[in-house]
Amino acid sequence: MILATLLLQGVATVAAASQPQTSATAAAPAVASAPVATRPAPRNAWNNPSPPYPTRSIEEGEAGTVRLKMHISAEGTVQAVALDSSSGFPRLDQAAMTAAKTWRFIPAKRGGKAIPYISIIPIQFSLKPAKS
Repeated sequence: MILATLLLQGVATVAAASQPQTSATAAAPAVASAPVATRPAPRNAWNNPSPPYPTRSIEEGEAGTVRLKMHISAEGTVQAVALDSSSGFPRLDQAAMTAAKTWRFIPAKRGGKAIPYISIIPIQFSLKPAKS
């Protein structure tokens, strides 16, 4: 079985979430003969969906880490996404960027007021046997 792992890490300078964590911190259960994307929830993120692992990338054995530079508004919406560094595979880079555009974040705060911020978020696509 193939396990597609997606890791999202918030930047340490982002304010801690004031909203309760959701079940996003639990790993998704493995499904026979299909890749599964799992990830821990960053402290500053809502329950954002993991990018789909492109079927062709799985077939070709493509894996790597995409680093996205994300501009987050004071309302927590993604205003812009840019490629900070490539995984080396355009399909993986595009899958990460497409998914990230729809994500929502808990706004950072300064002096009790929500502020826009920029965050570099690594997304790791990895094909490994699932652990039982």
